[in-house]
Amino acid sequence: MKLSTPFWADFKFGLLSIILLLTSQVDLQAQSWCGTVVAPEVLQELKEMAANAQHMTPDLDSRMPDKVYFKAHIIRRSDGTGGLPLANLSTMVDYLNTVWASANIEFVMCEPSIIFSDEAYDYEANDLEADFESIIVPGTLNVFFPWTVSIGGFGIGGYAPRLNNGPNMVVMNSYENVTNLGKVLAHELGHHFGLLHTHETAVGRELVSGANCSVAGDLVCDTPADPNLGLASNSSGCSYIGTTTDPAGQPYNPDPSNLMSYADRECISRFSAGQYTRIRNIFENERPDMYLFPDSTCGANLECVLEVNTARGWGPGSLYEAINCANTRSGPDTITFNLTTSTLDVESPMPAFTDPGTVILGFNIGTGRNVTLDARDLSANDQSLFKIDAEGIEIKDLTIDRFLRSSGSGLYKAAFQTNSGGEVLLENITVKRSLCAVQGSGGYAVVKNCFFEENRFGVRYQVDAPAIQIIGTSMVCNKDGGFGYENGNKGSIQNLPDAPFITELTTATLSGSAIAGARVDVFENADGDCTGAPCQGLYLGTATADQSGFWSVETPTKILQSYTAMATVDIGGKLYTSEFSSCKGQLDALEEATDYWIYPIPVIGENMTLELKGEPEMVELSFYNMVGQIVYVHTIDMESSYIQEQIPLGTRLAAGVYIMRMTKGEVVYTQKLVVQ
Repeated sequence: MKLSTPFWADFKFGLLSIILLLTSQVDLQAQSWCGTVVAPEVLQELKEMAANAQHMTPDLDSRMPDKVYFKAHIIRRSDGTGGLPLANLSTMVDYLNTVWASANIEFVMCEPSIIFSDEAYDYEANDLEADFESIIVPGTLNVFFPWTVSIGGFGIGGYAPRLNNGPNMVVMNSYENVTNLGKVLAHELGHHFGLLHTHETAVGRELVSGANCSVAGDLVCDTPADPNLGLASNSSGCSYIGTTTDPAGQPYNPDPSNLMSYADRECISRFSAGQYTRIRNIFENERPDMYLFPDSTCGANLECVLEVNTARGWGPGSLYEAINCANTRSGPDTITFNLTTSTLDVESPMPAFTDPGTVILGFNIGTGRNVTLDARDLSANDQSLFKIDAEGIEIKDLTIDRFLRSSGSGLYKAAFQTNSGGEVLLENITVKRSLCAVQGSGGYAVVKNCFFEENRFGVRYQVDAPAIQIIGTSMVCNKDGGFGYENGNKGSIQNLPDAPFITELTTATLSGSAIAGARVDVFENADGDCTGAPCQGLYLGTATADQSGFWSVETPTKILQSYTAMATVDIGGKLYTSEFSSCKGQLDALEEATDYWIYPIPVIGENMTLELKGEPEMVELSFYNMVGQIVYVHTIDMESSYIQEQIPLGTRLAAGVYIMRMTKGEVVYTQKLVVQ
């Protein structure tokens, strides 16, 4: 049969399998029950789900029900007669809500549509070219109601398309549902959300003992093994009267009340707890149109909700939904947070930003703290967490933690990937314990006052990536360095400026040389904190190189600490930032530096400052006057490889000349001091 009215377009239903094999005129009940059979690839998916401990029902006690919008398409004859009475719809939806409440799903009825078609009125499903897909309403559950539905001339109650990426639709026999309001529909919706018949044998017959329940039968362990209650020889009313046994010789004791069985219609009424778990799993993982984008207007554009008010990774009030929402609106939008927690568990990468001007403000007004996105339980990350495909995107005040999972090409995916042709701002962002903080794949990114720690890279450039401007951003202990390049070739990046040099260090200033006019950001590196990592550091301050290239930053520095710098240069109207410069250990002025440094000399004021490097251990400082008497002893418990200690000599020693003897393990240092 080929439908010819404008309502139809060619479509392949993708049934769960070819259709029930109807073998006996005697077992009419089984023949008319259901036309859904699971396909091998879907069986494999369900077997993996049954064995996967991660697929557990979430804690639903504190949630509002997730709404599924129910769009009925009622088929009448071309002259307008016949078809499912509209009054029956509300009764069916009420029944569904009674049964599905334990899955925390509420069906909300949309205004039904009426289709006038003699060809579809008595619907024969053999012709797989005929379809309803062209009129499916996105974001809703579409239920089509011909008056009758048959397969190969045999009437059935209905059927559901296959699971994996199948359309959100089922086809129902109206005649059947006039007399059994809601029960057959609940059965077919069970299929739509991943449930099999309790007597399923496609993966092997389930044993009564339940020993193979996760790999045979319906793959749900709390539904008893079922020999098929639809066979007349197996049931009488709501009782099992069969005498067959399972492959182990055990007599069956099936559950005639289960909605996924073929028991009489008046008997079925319930799903098991394990079936509700399966329903939630499919709802959240395989039915994104209904779960991620529920539509309160039954298919019209969503009313944008830009305030994130749930810690859930999906659904209304989530960050995922807010970004999708902003993408649907033309012009700037601002996403804010109002939560009772400041940590959100990220379940998947966020939708790509496609509409210019979206701003995310990560400060959570509900807790007064910035929001942290914890990505440790991310199901997959074959793309970056935030993929920015539009210009004018600004993301501020967020922390990204543990964006680590990777598969193959995902090795260099980043917390933020910039692809836009326009400017993108990342400000006050922390990325830690992740693959990469920022990947420049296009556009012009400004990375301002951020903190990138213990990632694989801080910033990674792709070949010929346009400018990345880095302002006041600390990069600490990143495994492969602050910067990375595709194929390891930094020469492939256009206009990457030369790094500056640090040429002089005192306890008050750092100075050096750079490209004339460059902005120079200076960083302090804590020795021992980043073992094996290239020199990076905590942001200290900024200077501008004069026309001769000289720059100087006035900041309290530590002689025995290492420092780095980076330069930002205006080239053709765009600001480009260099790599980090060399560590202070390479400075000519400090080639002969010892393992300790004391200042000021002479000691003026109350304190003398001691900087000390080496193995953590107890240190003793003894001060002798010029006749050899010990006049003061100061001990230090050195707990790290670098310390800076204030020694109160001004309050302990009179003005004069002294000898300081410092004992550290088996090493003794001697220093002459003048106290004024």
